Amino acid sequence: MNYVLPFFLPLAIFAGITPSVQTYTRTDIIETQDIPSNLVIPQIAVPSPTEPLQEAIPDHLSSCVRHLKTLIPDLPNLDAIDFPINTLEPKVGDIIKFQYYNETTKRYTYHVAIIKEITEDAYEINEANYEAGKETNRTIQKTDEHILGFLNMDRQRLIDALTPIQKETLWNESGWSMYDTKGSVLTGTSEERGVA
Repeated sequence: MNYVLPFFLPLAIFAGITPSVQTYTRTDIIETQDIPSNLVIPQIAVPSPTEPLQEAIPDHLSSCVRHLKTLIPDLPNLDAIDFPINTLEPKVGDIIKFQYYNETTKRYTYHVAIIKEITEDAYEINEANYEAGKETNRTIQKTDEHILGFLNMDRQRLIDALTPIQKETLWNESGWSMYDTKGSVLTGTSEERGVA
């Protein structure tokens, strides 16, 4: 404690504070014989041993991305918002990316799921945490306004095989995505298109 005093003493004097030492005596301590006999001590409610305890949510069900990592171990380590869109013609096994507007926070939230089946008008998807802490299967119409696009993992694996500098360049240039959020092919100022 003595090593702190030389540091704080000049600060205290500069601030105009004079250090002092005072001794306090507690007068609010109640002796055990002074406790009234009719005093009611509140009891803490403890769940009955026969009541089932609420199980903790498995980690992979608390995040759409962590759930997909259990299905596709080499999935990029990205948040849902950063998942690139590299195809507009998805196939079974591709990732579908959604954007939802949250009225409470007044912000957009992003969600990803895996396509299990494709029909003429819809995608059958498997996901986690669309309903908090649950794995669900849904049918999404192809015309759903929340669909941003799709990630084809075969194309992503080609990107993952690049050198770190190549990957960083592609990420800075296009976010590893061939399409913008409206589904248009990314085009540069010299009419270059798509990733790189």
